[in-house]
Amino acid sequence: RSLGAPPTKTGNPVVAGELAKLERQVSRARREQLPKLLPRARRVSQAALRALDDAQEQLRQAREEYEANFTPLQRKLKVFGGKARDFKAASVNPKEEDVADMLALTTKASLMLHKCSASGLRKVSAEEMICIY
Repeated sequence: RSLGAPPTKTGNPVVAGELAKLERQVSRARREQLPKLLPRARRVSQAALRALDDAQEQLRQAREEYEANFTPLQRKLKVFGGKARDFKAASVNPKEEDVADMLALTTKASLMLHKCSASGLRKVSAEEMICIY
């Protein structure tokens, strides 16, 4: 099972599932347990970024195909407007939704990564800061 599966109409279900599991684990974990989840949070975050890249590439290709099939004039004319609108609704709009879904998943994954990595940090006193420098 790959975390980089192609996006579907609802985003990437594998990444979404892995992220949901990670969110549950993070919400149930005590602060000192969060650093143990850091490797998994990194994997999920990287998978979400790859899936976002894939979704953006698929959107770019769909837009290129739309622009190649319909000139700006054809997209505006009533005669071709319906065909262009239907084509865009079938091929471009779902890809735009995929990108939006993957962006939301990537943002959540980044938040989980931050929670896991920031949990391992401790407050440092001013005296300790002076000793570090």
